[in-house]
Amino acid sequence: MYYQVNRKHATGVILLLFVVFLWLVSSFFTNNLLNDPGFFNPFFITYLNTGTFVFYLIPWYLFERKDLKKDLTTHASIYESLDGNQNSRTYVRNRPMTVRQTASLSLGFCIIWFAANYFSNGSLAFTNVASFTIISSMSGFFTLGLGAIFNVEKFTFVKLLALLASVGGVILVVIQDSKQIPDGHNSPSQPALGNTFALLAAFLYGCYSVLVKFHVTEENYVSMRLFFGLVGLFDIVLLWPFLILLHYYGVEKFQLPSTNSGNAVLLLNAGITFVSDYLWVIAMLMTSPLLVTLGMSLSIPLALFFDIILKGHYLNFTLILGSFLVFAGFIVVNYNQTTYV
Repeated sequence: MYYQVNRKHATGVILLLFVVFLWLVSSFFTNNLLNDPGFFNPFFITYLNTGTFVFYLIPWYLFERKDLKKDLTTHASIYESLDGNQNSRTYVRNRPMTVRQTASLSLGFCIIWFAANYFSNGSLAFTNVASFTIISSMSGFFTLGLGAIFNVEKFTFVKLLALLASVGGVILVVIQDSKQIPDGHNSPSQPALGNTFALLAAFLYGCYSVLVKFHVTEENYVSMRLFFGLVGLFDIVLLWPFLILLHYYGVEKFQLPSTNSGNAVLLLNAGITFVSDYLWVIAMLMTSPLLVTLGMSLSIPLALFFDIILKGHYLNFTLILGSFLVFAGFIVVNYNQTTYV
């Protein structure tokens, strides 16, 4: 049993590493899109990315719909045989979710997820990718607090110290980011606003991580294709009026990028989100909300490297130390969880 649990945990960590890489690539794509003066559309980018999830309903309908009905019928029969048994309540919590239950979870997830990603995309328009990535890692701090409240994370002193180290790293990087010498096009346009958006996104990431783990204890208890397909459907149906309102009031124009390369990046970014967010939820269910939210810190060294190489930002001891603290926080939390499984 111990071997199976740790093997599952290791699989979740591997998936998380792949997701972190995809999110980093997506961050640079979004940053480049929003740096185009003629295409400041963070809401539209988020709407398109989330809307693509509706395509998950196709394989669910073709391959999983009938199996779900059979599983629910089988579990209902077993539950009846357990009626009056003290284990029946636990069993009900762990049986597969119905379509209606999945839809209810998808609706709550859609709203929080969309808001988190909107603030993320907005942040990338005002600050650089490295600062955004590091500040977003503070979602682990919010996840630990919310997770302890809803009993999906075990609060320990070691985890708190690891998160405090991450927060210390965030503070160092934000201070250093504010000292960047303006260099024209490559400088963050409004780093204070961008960092604030990133912090809001971090809080919302923590919220929806705990939300899903609280309602779904194992990845086998919900159809991920149905879950994400409904998230995309709710996004398309409920949020399209905001595209019109934002266009009408001049907040952002409802338009596509002016170049073919911009359109290609827009679609490629949506495809990355389509894959990465699906794998992220599976990784979270295999490990824990705290680990996957703190796992975003693993992209910090790569983010710093690409910002230095591609955009001319300079590297110094403060940036290195801040990155090391956040990275160390992830390692400590991962070790703490695997030790006490």
